[in-house]
Amino acid sequence: PTRTPPPATSAPTRKPTPNPTGTSYVAVTASFTMDGVDVNDIDDDVETAIKTGIAATISGISASDIYDLTVVDASTRRLEAEQDQRRLGTAVAVTFTVGVDTSSSSYSDSSSLESAVSTTLTTAASGDTTLTSAISSAASAVSTTAATAFSSATVTSATTAVVTRSPTNLPTVEPDDDVIVYDDDGTQYLQIKKPETMGSGCPKNDDDEQCSGHGDCFRNGKCNCWARPNGDPAWQASDCSQRTCPKAAAWVAVATAANEAHPVVECSNKGICQRKRGICECFDGYAGIACERTVCPNDCSQNGICYSQKLLAEEAGMTYTTPWDAKKITGCVCDAGYRGPDCSLQECPTGPDIMHGDGNEKGRDCSGRGVCDYTSGLCRCFAGYFGNRCHQQTILS
Repeated sequence: PTRTPPPATSAPTRKPTPNPTGTSYVAVTASFTMDGVDVNDIDDDVETAIKTGIAATISGISASDIYDLTVVDASTRRLEAEQDQRRLGTAVAVTFTVGVDTSSSSYSDSSSLESAVSTTLTTAASGDTTLTSAISSAASAVSTTAATAFSSATVTSATTAVVTRSPTNLPTVEPDDDVIVYDDDGTQYLQIKKPETMGSGCPKNDDDEQCSGHGDCFRNGKCNCWARPNGDPAWQASDCSQRTCPKAAAWVAVATAANEAHPVVECSNKGICQRKRGICECFDGYAGIACERTVCPNDCSQNGICYSQKLLAEEAGMTYTTPWDAKKITGCVCDAGYRGPDCSLQECPTGPDIMHGDGNEKGRDCSGRGVCDYTSGLCRCFAGYFGNRCHQQTILS
């Protein structure tokens, strides 16, 4: 008898748990930000420890249920969020997916799973240290530096969402064991489960995983790499072995039309994408997870706040939000008593000129009767004048 093929569905964009079948498999994506953790301290072992720590705080979840975990630098987010922050502190954003088979799990549907994950993360964001302590404990075996950072880290934000693009439902008639039908924008494909069914199959990595374990193998040995929640590719290359990096408006690019010279590209065209971890290595003078902003000179010498042009305009009572670089170019707002592009110059006391000339009302240091030593903030008065701001005159008898 002729076998009826299974119904066409959408190709999964995430790595499923081992052998998910039908509607019993549910998944939830989640993310949270931790202040006080440096992304440079995160390696593959520490990422595994983070996964273990997360699983330890969510009831009924094991580390094997968590996949697609990524950790990226999130310190740039504090520039807009905390205007009173003197310097940008270290922070990381953790994104992951939790997937379970409801037929063998304590979770009956995606809503109950999302509720459990959301409760764990929002509790952590409210000040509870259970999550960070669990991650710190798991990390202590691989990195003392990371474990110490996690133990004092603060979770500042958390989000969750149900994964709507699920693996293929169980067909009413079982298909052959070697293929599953998918539908990609109206075109049907056969997913390869056994390489010998289509010749050499898809490219493999050293662990003998097709598409490096980061994509689905389609007809003609072509890998379909998994995507991020927003639809952008998460992996690239013919074998899906290379991670993609965060994107932002390009600093420089070829104009394609009027007012179209800043397309959204990886690392903003001011950095090199580290394909192994999906992290931008920014050129000198640029920073952020996508190299999307400039660096304030000398970190404002720790005597000021690094602000974007948008915030600098707000400080002056103006508005600068529409231009493409409103949040990209930064500058220093110096603390009282300091000046200069990097807030390194210490101002001298000043006041009205004792001789009724141009003094502080015209912006002159030392009341217009001396020269300011910006390294010490002390006035060197002209002959015939004295005082800490050269505001007194010598009278000869």
